[in-house]
Amino acid sequence: MMVRSTLVAEGSTDGALGPMLTWLLERHLPQADVETTHVLSMDELSGIAKADLVGRMRRALDHYPCEILFVHRDADSEDDAPRYEEIRRAVAHLAPAPPVIAVVSIQAVEAWLMFHADALFHAVRKRARVAFDLPPLRTVQSIAHPKQRFHALLRAAHAETGRAASAFRPHHADYYIAIADFIAATPQGFEPLLDPRNQVTAFQRLSASIVALAPSLNW
Repeated sequence: MMVRSTLVAEGSTDGALGPMLTWLLERHLPQADVETTHVLSMDELSGIAKADLVGRMRRALDHYPCEILFVHRDADSEDDAPRYEEIRRAVAHLAPAPPVIAVVSIQAVEAWLMFHADALFHAVRKRARVAFDLPPLRTVQSIAHPKQRFHALLRAAHAETGRAASAFRPHHADYYIAIADFIAATPQGFEPLLDPRNQVTAFQRLSASIVALAPSLNW
């Protein structure tokens, strides 16, 4: 069975979620023909407010019909319940529709990208030449400013000074996507995020949602 999936993004760096979602689908649906998750660009969502989830989901389904619709919202705090409820309410007004899976990252998606030093160096096209002080995975969901920490790691990997350092833009979406693509292509992939000892509960909840959905659709 072919499985097409589409992500309703929240921001320009959400392209990094595409490889993660594709990896999870391939992991949990080994018998399915999983297509690469399509991430709606900000241009494709132009004119629809970020808070208008129903409108954004309808735009996604109009552009890219799919078997699974993912909707991303950052929790921006330890309490992710309001975001799940926000998505649940929007889904109730979206009928008919394919199954919808909430992608709710605690704090920010950057927390899911800070565990693989080689991927960081690869993204900035540098050889690994400095020791990285990566945050332990068990702490990434509680980092107060994950975006700043992530950008600092990218700057350390870039390891330039002067004009080159000033011109470097670690918030550019291409770096995020390059890191996610690199990790997804490794033998281990995103498995460390699924290890319960690492307490990356947001990613683990996302994974569990895919597992729970599969039997109901006879995959």
